[in-house]
Amino acid sequence: MFALAQHTPVPVAERIYAALARAGFDTRSRWGDVAARLQDWASSSLDDMKALLSDLASLCGSCSESIDKDFWSLTALGDLLSATGYSDSPANEIARAFAHDSADERRAWLDATADAYGIDKAAVAAQARHLQRATVPDSLLDEWLVASAPPLVELSPLPDAEQALTDAQHTTLLACLQADSSWIAWSAGNVLINLEGGRVPWDGQELFGRDMTHWPRHRAALFYAVAVMTSGDRHSSLLTRATSSESADYRLAARWLVSAAPGLDPDGSIVEALRRDADLSIRPKGARQAMPAATHWSCNHCRMVHALDTEDCQGCDEGVRPRPER
Repeated sequence: MFALAQHTPVPVAERIYAALARAGFDTRSRWGDVAARLQDWASSSLDDMKALLSDLASLCGSCSESIDKDFWSLTALGDLLSATGYSDSPANEIARAFAHDSADERRAWLDATADAYGIDKAAVAAQARHLQRATVPDSLLDEWLVASAPPLVELSPLPDAEQALTDAQHTTLLACLQADSSWIAWSAGNVLINLEGGRVPWDGQELFGRDMTHWPRHRAALFYAVAVMTSGDRHSSLLTRATSSESADYRLAARWLVSAAPGLDPDGSIVEALRRDADLSIRPKGARQAMPAATHWSCNHCRMVHALDTEDCQGCDEGVRPRPER
């Protein structure tokens, strides 16, 4: 029972430990297990940080080390971390980037992201090498906290990011949508949805027509959102098609797009259609109790459809019914 408790949610585990303690079982060793797990997590995080520094240092392999590259504030490195959404990303998704995505994939992604935001890659590389030279772990962590702190003003891709990127970089960012790490995928998607599609090396309408049901819903919706926004002057008609699609993946993409860019829905008709969506999982927040009432909800992980009185997904361990707003 003691071993099983370590694999249950904390409230359940504490009740089991309390019962065992009342029965005379010594449960104090559980704290040693927690400490060991925390130590393993800290060690793994430090390894990931060092791997990320190597990726960042590679952005300018032949840059001179003799020039002061703003080492006191680490601005360029911090800007690139912010552009990737580093401080807002779950730790497990950052870890997945180093466990499952290759160094070549990460470095190509960082290179394209830096150019999309107009960030000085030579400065990023020099600042990363400066941190690599730190010999005291506490000193490295202190400087990393400075670099990874979110900027006062949120960064946006360059207005001409589409022209600033090469065809290879466009293709790299599109490929990043299927990265194992959601940190990489969402960062790439954030660049791509800001492009107009005039010179991307793909046909947005062709992307829009692809069957993406083999991807998780959120990734499929992100893919369709990118397809819409990179389809040039066809984006309005594709957005309308997404809104009225039988597939919840498309309708979720439409919801995200009009939420991020209300100008895409000048007369409010798309938002109104989504507010009345029969699928509770697709309705915007604030519309989950709107009339007419939703008839069902669908799992955002496995897509299984459920009656409204079913709270947990019957097809996977992840999905739960959307909560109504109070």
